[in-house]
Amino acid sequence: MAAETARMDRIGGGSGGGLVEARPTGTRLWAALMGGAILLAAGCSDDATGLTQDDLDIRGDLEAVAGQLTSLTELEAQGLEEVGRSLPGEAVGRLLLDAGAAAWEAEEARTLGDDEAAEGLERAQEAALTRGLLMALGATEAAGVVERLEAALANLESRWQGADRPGADPHAARAAREALREARRGAERAREALGAGDPATALAEAAQAGEGIRGVDAETAARRAVAAAQALLARAEALVGTEPTPPITRALEAAREACDGAQEALETGEWRLAVAGSARCAGRSRSVIARLMVGVGPDALAERAEAMVNRAGDLLERVRAAAGSDPRPPAARWLQEAGELLSEARAHLAAGEYRRAIQTAQGSSSRSIRLLAFLGSGPGSS
Repeated sequence: MAAETARMDRIGGGSGGGLVEARPTGTRLWAALMGGAILLAAGCSDDATGLTQDDLDIRGDLEAVAGQLTSLTELEAQGLEEVGRSLPGEAVGRLLLDAGAAAWEAEEARTLGDDEAAEGLERAQEAALTRGLLMALGATEAAGVVERLEAALANLESRWQGADRPGADPHAARAAREALREARRGAERAREALGAGDPATALAEAAQAGEGIRGVDAETAARRAVAAAQALLARAEALVGTEPTPPITRALEAAREACDGAQEALETGEWRLAVAGSARCAGRSRSVIARLMVGVGPDALAERAEAMVNRAGDLLERVRAAAGSDPRPPAARWLQEAGELLSEARAHLAAGEYRRAIQTAQGSSSRSIRLLAFLGSGPGSS
């Protein structure tokens, strides 16, 4: 990998959340938060430690503070638990709804062959989902995370001060301290965000600092990243239930495949492949979660449900006009399914069952869009 990497801040400032902002940093041993996992920078390898095999104390030092460091993926899983326990506030609810809408629209864009639009929507979906889940954790949890990070860094500073200790490799010790200094700067940014009343950004900064310091040792980073991705996948599977729609089934299968590959790489000591696989697994798991996190924020939810049911109805009308009176297979089956799901969505909407209304309306819309693509009439054409 390149010696200089860009840190991708997926979490924007402010209570309303943000999209994707690239902010380069000029540090070695530091890499980007993408998909909740770290990508190890130049100098790491698939050896037992990313720096050198002569300074194995580094791994032991990291293990000593492991419980005080967190990652973005781990915080997202905690956020999901919090959302499941209590109804979130309006700002969180709207972010999660936005994430769900972006995830479904990305699926539609890919169906129509617009990969560039799909990638932009997927980035927006991840940003909205992650910020919403971090906001759900609140200021108290953010303060605890930052305090634990600061304690871990203080511990490591005391352990890594002596570059000339017996058996220490000077290059490894110097590189470890460089990573430690960058993590300290991240902790300072996290503390500043707390003071500014922005706990979500504080959590994101703390997570990035924790992931960066773990990146000093490739095996430590890989094992933690894979475990976190597997935990997020388990959360996605729990949300799916027993009758997932085909798009959700496909996304879930892709997440499982990525996690299986990451686990296999872990077992063979291919740490970089394990980290990359965990990032793919976490990203696909987020896509599943975003599509299902629609039952939050009752006022915003009712508004979104009505809009999505109306859109599904408009799409179905266009599909029927484009298909004609005697559609050929598989158009007839898709048309019937879209109509049945729309009827279900309208019934759920009338009953105030907004989560179900949105899900069934999305199912109807996805079938209509597939049919429009099959017939050569995209959803934006007249």
